[in-house]
Amino acid sequence: MLDSAGNELIQTLATVSTVDPVDEILDTQMSRMMPQAGGEEPTLVTYHGQGVSSISYIAAMYYRIDDQPWQPLTPSDGVFDESLESFSLTIDPAALGPGQHHIQAYSVDAEGNVETSPASDLIVVAPSVQYVFLPL
Repeated sequence: MLDSAGNELIQTLATVSTVDPVDEILDTQMSRMMPQAGGEEPTLVTYHGQGVSSISYIAAMYYRIDDQPWQPLTPSDGVFDESLESFSLTIDPAALGPGQHHIQAYSVDAEGNVETSPASDLIVVAPSVQYVFLPL
């Protein structure tokens, strides 16, 4: 914007924030289940979650690891027919490389609304340490 003297105005006049209307309709949540104490390193990471629609029933749920393609999730009761659908997701860290991995899940309802803000978590896979013992 220029003023009458030709000076450019670079000051922010207003900040407008918008809320995606789908975020008001759909919500997916997931929680990482803690392994039971047993002294062993956990080999699998398990999530329990749910998708909720305020206007229809959940028609599909998906997850992905990092930027891999989205994969379908199966509801705990086996059928997408309710406004609240639960799911479980088990991930084998041994199948992932060392480092941080981003886990995401989202829901779609029967009206065709697709959640725009997926539930997410970050897991860290430690590099495996291998020992070689040589005779002396």
